Amino acid sequence: MLAKKMFLRENQSSYKRYSRAFFTSTVVILSRVVNIATGLITVPIVLDHLGESLFGLWIMVTSVVAFLSFLDLGVGGGLQNALIKCYALKDISSPRKLTGNAILMTGILAVLVIIVALVVLPAFEWPNIMKVSLPSESRQVLPALQVTVIILGIGIPISLIQRIADAYQIGYVGYSFLLIGRVAGFLLVLLGVIYEMGLVFLIVGFLGAPIFSMLLAWFFIVRRMPFLLPSLINFDASIVYDLSVDGFYMFVIRSATIILNFAPFMLIAALFSAEAVSSFGITQRIYGVCSIITMSIMISLWGAYGEAALKGDWQWIEKAMTLMLYISIFFFIVFSLLMFVFGKSIVLLWVGNTSVIPTTSLLLVCSLFFLGQMIHNICGTFLCGINRLRIQAVYLVLFALVPLFWCIRQQFGIMEEMLWFYISIAWGGSSIALFIETMVVLRRRRI
Repeated sequence: MLAKKMFLRENQSSYKRYSRAFFTSTVVILSRVVNIATGLITVPIVLDHLGESLFGLWIMVTSVVAFLSFLDLGVGGGLQNALIKCYALKDISSPRKLTGNAILMTGILAVLVIIVALVVLPAFEWPNIMKVSLPSESRQVLPALQVTVIILGIGIPISLIQRIADAYQIGYVGYSFLLIGRVAGFLLVLLGVIYEMGLVFLIVGFLGAPIFSMLLAWFFIVRRMPFLLPSLINFDASIVYDLSVDGFYMFVIRSATIILNFAPFMLIAALFSAEAVSSFGITQRIYGVCSIITMSIMISLWGAYGEAALKGDWQWIEKAMTLMLYISIFFFIVFSLLMFVFGKSIVLLWVGNTSVIPTTSLLLVCSLFFLGQMIHNICGTFLCGINRLRIQAVYLVLFALVPLFWCIRQQFGIMEEMLWFYISIAWGGSSIALFIETMVVLRRRRI
């Protein structure tokens, strides 16, 4: 009877992990699809409304949203792993102190960012820097930049709610509010265009709506889980230290991953020409659609891996990782074959320019890029979930920087030759390192 109860309890826990991961993945994918779709719709509308000069500033502003999660210097990732431990051990007394100290840390960062917006930015002649000459447009540049930086600063502590939701495997709640905020932001941009509002209004709508929506997510989640209500008066130096250490490694991992992703573009521009980036960039953008899907699936398992590891449920972890590996291999084979057969036609149909049609070699190297990203997502999510951060940071920094500097010193005849070299060493080497580290951890747990 006892064995039967344990079996049922394990199956129930396993089902919850999978179901919550499924809901989170679904909402994340839907949110990104909506984000891409609204971006495609707003581009021609905003371009016509603002003109080319201010539209360039708009593109820059809307692009920095992707870096919001980096502004917390990794504190959010450290908080997530700390709360995963609380969730696994059913600790409902520590979360208040953890979230309170994390908010204090990110609140200080937010104040510094806002000071930069109000004090530092006005010291520069931004209209001249942005090459904006019309007086009516020049007057909008500084306020637009200040509003952007202020909103991003405010968003640093507010965005912690998504980390909290992910830790308790209810990430779909946070992403649902984010989705609502993005739709609201899109509608506010359309409203601003209809009523001929300036760039500042468009930025406030586009950036402010998701931040406000995530603030509402705080109230929703805290109401359901009162023990998550932050305690802002219980400053704890040991908590700050632990969050800072984990946050540092998390920040390094993210920074190295950015270098790995964007180094090929920088190398092409530096070693060949800016025009040469187009062919690789357009092809990689298509592969990115599938990469977003697989990444959305993997990221939803971060909290589940951590909780299962702390409970000693390594059998479930191995099953989940095997399932993710099969799913990823399926996506990789199907998508790579489709691109190999129809990739050139897809690019031509999309952009209508024969000069950017990829070669067969470029299609193959982009497939290798895609494969490396998938292995990173599978192994990186697992290693982050079980808090194996330092070794992961070392591997990623090593393989991100060494091949980059090596490529800069070499002479390559054609772009594809350089890409094969960098992606094989950087992505191939780091993927193998993370995979071996993952296998070593799993093997130790079997013994």
